[in-house]
Amino acid sequence: MPSRSGRVGVRAACAGLLAVLGAALTACAGGCERPPGSPDRPGQAPAAARAPAAPRAFSDEARIFVVSATGGRLAPLTGSDEEHAPSGRAAATEDDERGKHPHAEIQVDNPIWSPDGARIAFTRTACEYCPPALFTMAADGSRQRRLARVQNAFQPSWSPDGRRLAFLMPGARGGIYVARAPAGRPRMVVRGAASIEAPAWSPSGARIAFARQLKATNWELYAIAASGRRLRRLTRDAAQETTPAWSPDGRRIAYARQLVGGNWAIEVMSADGTGRRRVTSRRVSAVEPTWSPDGRRIAFTSQPRPDLSAIAVVNAAGGRARRLTDDALFATQPDWSPRGGLIAFAARELIGEPEA
Repeated sequence: MPSRSGRVGVRAACAGLLAVLGAALTACAGGCERPPGSPDRPGQAPAAARAPAAPRAFSDEARIFVVSATGGRLAPLTGSDEEHAPSGRAAATEDDERGKHPHAEIQVDNPIWSPDGARIAFTRTACEYCPPALFTMAADGSRQRRLARVQNAFQPSWSPDGRRLAFLMPGARGGIYVARAPAGRPRMVVRGAASIEAPAWSPSGARIAFARQLKATNWELYAIAASGRRLRRLTRDAAQETTPAWSPDGRRIAYARQLVGGNWAIEVMSADGTGRRRVTSRRVSAVEPTWSPDGRRIAFTSQPRPDLSAIAVVNAAGGRARRLTDDALFATQPDWSPRGGLIAFAARELIGEPEA
């Protein structure tokens, strides 16, 4: 299923999710991990529409970029240069982890803007076998800082006041946790890392929406009070729904839903789970929605086939989508800035076309 961490990410060879769209979508960038027994990657085109045996080749290293919400020039926020690298204790910890795998590529994904637009939270993984860590950075990519007391975590989501982050942690005590940034102690909100993903904090701060796996091919949407009480199920059907995103006024939730035939589409419903409607075409998979600050548009990951993934925008009422990125990037996990001018996303760069 699609994921933001993809969403529960998989490795580069996974190209083609989510979120679980997102994490999976960025092809494992960021050390995200799909829960055991998960269904086929969300957002992947049906078999009849898949690319030929020789797909386009992308870099193993994912980076975080920003693009204007109207399209245009891209700006990288993370990379290998000194300006976009962690320093101090975070750098020392990362160097120690990478020392065991000196040739590994650093992976980053799950970029999420803080409510004031001054910072971006993201997942950073020092090597393929290193645990993912949560970082924050300034909106220009500088001043990267690791959350001090959070280990092996991914898929962050800011609280509306910008003081806390909700995120996923795997393992025996895995689930959705909340911690103050940058050095708070994690507190469990929902238990069950093997079957939960894509936490999203409501604009009021009262609730956290997320996706939960009920069966091998069935993920449903839920919401729970930020205190960990009053769990409520929002969707009930045999299809897969994931990557919930609250509208700015908190009245609606956009999400990705798998259609008959295998493609994914962006749908919108009321915050109580009623009034569901599709806003993207059935012909091209669409996952990982994020709202514009005025609630009029939705950016998402568009995947016409497993080796093509772009950031696109559609009116919240539906209509023709417009792409913001081209085929030179395998782009996923968009997040709209609170000020409305930029969209952050994770991407891997094209390094080779298949031979004719």
